[in-house]
Amino acid sequence: MGETTRKIILSGNTGVGKTSLVSRYVHERFLEKYPSSIGVRIDRKELQISHNILDMIIWDLSSKSSQEEVPQSYLLRTSGAIYVVDISEPSTFDNMVEDIAFFQKKLSGIPILIVANKSDKVSPAAINFIIEEMPVRPDFISSAKENINVTEIFQRLVDLMLS
Repeated sequence: MGETTRKIILSGNTGVGKTSLVSRYVHERFLEKYPSSIGVRIDRKELQISHNILDMIIWDLSSKSSQEEVPQSYLLRTSGAIYVVDISEPSTFDNMVEDIAFFQKKLSGIPILIVANKSDKVSPAAINFIIEEMPVRPDFISSAKENINVTEIFQRLVDLMLS
């Protein structure tokens, strides 16, 4: 039985629910209020995959006005990334194209998933309309609060990292 370690980063604007997604996935809980992350918050989750252990180190990056402000050391040895926006707050879409392009350049060749979080704040009828208006189509629509697609996001990223 072997052990593999993979580093994942979560990025996006302030208040989009990065910390909530990690907390729901790692600790199976949701809190209404989280303090803003300063610098980076690191969590870990072990998964049993076949006869091996995958040790996921999850870096929840604090929000920056530009991804260029993210210390380059935070990006070292990253195996996968999740970029999060708040589907109920269109202003969080403003820098999507530039931010995703930044990560694609800096993290060349690694999987990057786009997640539109906080679907619990939007009517189901409005979700498709909002997605059509987004500059980049999300890979997942989620709600950390309602535990919608949280495990699926991380599982898809694991599948992509290990394939």
